[in-house]
Amino acid sequence: MITATFKDGKALICVIPSKTKSGVYLVRVEPQGENLVVSHLCPAKRFGNRCRHVQEAVKCYRNWKYWEPERKIAERHQRIILQPHWEQILVPQSLEDFAKEVMESAS
Repeated sequence: MITATFKDGKALICVIPSKTKSGVYLVRVEPQGENLVVSHLCPAKRFGNRCRHVQEAVKCYRNWKYWEPERKIAERHQRIILQPHWEQILVPQSLEDFAKEVMESAS
């Protein structure tokens, strides 16, 4: 579950709670050519596992930039640190969730 999102130019930074809820991970997703580069530092990667943070952040990015073509995911093992110049934005919803909210508010 993504608790907050920020943008930095073309990049989306997602704040995702740790499994134990004792901390958070920052995951940066940005387009670079034909790739969607996902940068973050996660213990799961050390053990060769794919963590849920990548999937959640990519889904959120695709909801945010729904009109962009799908790109190949390229993971980068890098610590992301919150920056004061990033602009906080609402957590992007799926088109289905957005349409549902619009329909509910119209009735």
